[in-house]
Amino acid sequence: MKPPIRHPRLNPARDPELQQFAAHIGKFIEYWGFKSVQGKIWCYLYLSKTPLSSIEISKLLKISPALVTQSVKILLDYEVIHRADKGANGVLRFTANPNISEPILKVLMGREQKILEQINHLGAELTKVSTQESTSGYALDQQKLAQLQQWIGFASMIFESAIVLLSQEGNPLSNSSADL
Repeated sequence: MKPPIRHPRLNPARDPELQQFAAHIGKFIEYWGFKSVQGKIWCYLYLSKTPLSSIEISKLLKISPALVTQSVKILLDYEVIHRADKGANGVLRFTANPNISEPILKVLMGREQKILEQINHLGAELTKVSTQESTSGYALDQQKLAQLQQWIGFASMIFESAIVLLSQEGNPLSNSSADL
């Protein structure tokens, strides 16, 4: 009988570089509207060779089990992480979605795309009414409004290009860990 394969365990106390790296991933994830701790959890799960339980995550990040539970729920909802097999003691474990583009697309299309569409719509409405005389005394600069709408159009093109790129089979973020 073969002995079980032992993987080196993540240990932020022993590896401060790992802790710093995860902290900066957390800061980056905050720009996407998530909490820093959710980015850290994702980072640890993504880099781990084995799935991790909520208890292990709690110990690694030195955070409460309740915070792990809340964070894991949100990460599961956005498909950033997945449920993995249960451990030897029957505890549910988690792993990161190996296809990074899936959750990014879900966030872009479910949140940012809607916001950008609303901005485009409201900008067009503002253009229609901005030519009318203002009764409030506020003078709208038509040239700056037109320039802002050009920037919004440019942002929309970049956004749509990113969605097309991320949706394509074989993009660099769609590789699973088995393909790397």
